[in-house]
Amino acid sequence: MKGEGTRMHSERPPFPSENPSPLVLVVDDAPDHVRTVTTLLAGEACRVATSSSGPAALAAAARELPDLILLDVMMEGMDGMEVLGKLKADPETRDIPVILLTARTGVGDTVSGLEAGAADYVSKPFHSEELLARVRTQLAFKRSRDSERALIAQLRGALADVKQLSGLIPICAHCKKIRNDEGFWQQVEEYISRRSEAQFSHGLCPECIPTFFADMAEVPPQRPEAFTGSSQEGEEAWLPRVLLVDDSVSNLRTLTQGLRHECKLLVANRGEVALELAEREQPDLILLDVVMEGMDGHETCRRLKAHPRTRGIPVIFITGKREEVDEIRGFELGAVDYITKPFSLPLVQQRIRTQLELKRYRDQLERQALLDGLTGIPNRRRFQEFLDYVGGLAVRQGAPLSVILLDVDQFKAYNDHYGHPAGDEVLRRVARALVLTKRRTTDLVARYGGEEFVAVLPDTDAEGAGLVAEAMRASVEALAIPHAHSGTGGRLTLSLGVATWQGAMGGDPLTLLKAADQALYRAKQGGRNRVSV
Repeated sequence: MKGEGTRMHSERPPFPSENPSPLVLVVDDAPDHVRTVTTLLAGEACRVATSSSGPAALAAAARELPDLILLDVMMEGMDGMEVLGKLKADPETRDIPVILLTARTGVGDTVSGLEAGAADYVSKPFHSEELLARVRTQLAFKRSRDSERALIAQLRGALADVKQLSGLIPICAHCKKIRNDEGFWQQVEEYISRRSEAQFSHGLCPECIPTFFADMAEVPPQRPEAFTGSSQEGEEAWLPRVLLVDDSVSNLRTLTQGLRHECKLLVANRGEVALELAEREQPDLILLDVVMEGMDGHETCRRLKAHPRTRGIPVIFITGKREEVDEIRGFELGAVDYITKPFSLPLVQQRIRTQLELKRYRDQLERQALLDGLTGIPNRRRFQEFLDYVGGLAVRQGAPLSVILLDVDQFKAYNDHYGHPAGDEVLRRVARALVLTKRRTTDLVARYGGEEFVAVLPDTDAEGAGLVAEAMRASVEALAIPHAHSGTGGRLTLSLGVATWQGAMGGDPLTLLKAADQALYRAKQGGRNRVSV
């Protein structure tokens, strides 16, 4: 009788306190398979636990809560499918991703496993690179999902502390302003911010983008030399965007018919067309045939990964080539998965869902990385990206572009006198006042660093930027925040520097920022609490 125990393969404790390496539970009653998989995972910096029977695996999963389970289907006693069913029925273990390891290659067996809750499957005998690629994908997906859940928990905690708005709110039917308790009409954001801890993020809805920022409007997909599948009217704008690249019309029809209800589809039959569509449409995923006339899939993938606008788009290869060397080459080029022809549509759908979900989590984390953790407004990285974009737009359109650099006067003295927690609260209040003062959704206010903020005003000349800067200065002064060492009347104030250049003259946006910094220096030298243009 084979052993029933579970063995940990790690020099680290089961639950390290900081930056734990992922724990993978390998369930297989064949010792040689276990040794092979354990050796492979050791090179991935994984902790490994092994079980040689179904009951031992269930006990280990409940006790260790691994990040991933590699589960053999054919085992003595309780087989892998029964283990999978019990894992997915237990609230403590149902969210652990499971990759099935099986010698059964029938489509029915594989589909049954995926429908039972498996995240993926690998056929025996497996290729090392394929197994590791699938392990990496599922571990990355698990990390992203855990991060999102932690973020949701933080947001729920924050919402519990937000002051509640109540009562009948009189609102103008035309301009949507709200009448406050004193009888004055206020913008909705100003009214809410004074009565709650809510903060606002600004953007443009799809209806307003063409009106206010034409270059950001979505370009409808064109179809040069491409077969485009149908999709349900009214739904496609909210669906993930998938680009299908294949020169076989029958394959394209099969994929479009199977995916049209889950995805917004773009379809190309040549590599050159795929590159054009990928750069312009920015799909969430690309399914790419390897063998095509002209530019093949490998060259298309290489060019996608070499271009800054498309290198982050995940690529799944679909090909009739079954040699291990072909799969390895695909992964080396940057593909995230590899599906062989003839393919099973349910398997393709499952692989696509996994990669799209992973892409969604990754995009969400990247968006969070563009916000300042203290103030909640865009950070310096987002400011730099925005400045580069609107700088290029100003040159193409010959339009003016203005930058305002702002500094809280004598902020170090404020921190020294009132303490750092009070200083942090001041920065949050200043950020909120600046955001409420900016006049257009196309303007950007960001935290530049420390007590410095920056505003970017596209299509705004020097006179207009000066007016916005003065409004920002006055809005912060109106907060009437006491500052015993301000040197400007006992209140917290701002100094602001404004710089403008005409896009038709060309130039470097960084030069514009340096000019704003010089203007800010003049404002400080002139006595602070003022605007220098």
